[in-house]
Amino acid sequence: MFPKQRVLDDMMRRSNKIFFIVFIGVFFTILFFYDLAGGDNGNDARFYLDRGINLYKQEKYFEAIDSFRNAIGLNPYYGDAYKYIAEVYYYLGEYKISLENSLVALKYAHNDPDAMLIVANSYRELGDFN
Repeated sequence: MFPKQRVLDDMMRRSNKIFFIVFIGVFFTILFFYDLAGGDNGNDARFYLDRGINLYKQEKYFEAIDSFRNAIGLNPYYGDAYKYIAEVYYYLGEYKISLENSLVALKYAHNDPDAMLIVANSYRELGDFN
């Protein structure tokens, strides 16, 4: 091998190492800032609401309730989270708890027709027609 070729090969190996190190650095920097920006890390109420809806669809009712409660923990005025808690409890036959949560849902999600329906159905199931 010619000396020039050996020097060129050494330069290529070094530049490949430098490129790899820079690439890894940029990759982890992007991950770090994505996490700080609230990327899918569970720091926003909508994340927990969506997770709870998926759990509810999978018939994992108590896990869904926990997820909805996590959403409320991050946003105590999240009417949709209360509405879904009410819906799960209604499905489980816990009409009083369903009613309580659906009334709170109406307080924060004004005139939500689904929450109104849960209120009406819960009153009906409880036999409270007043």
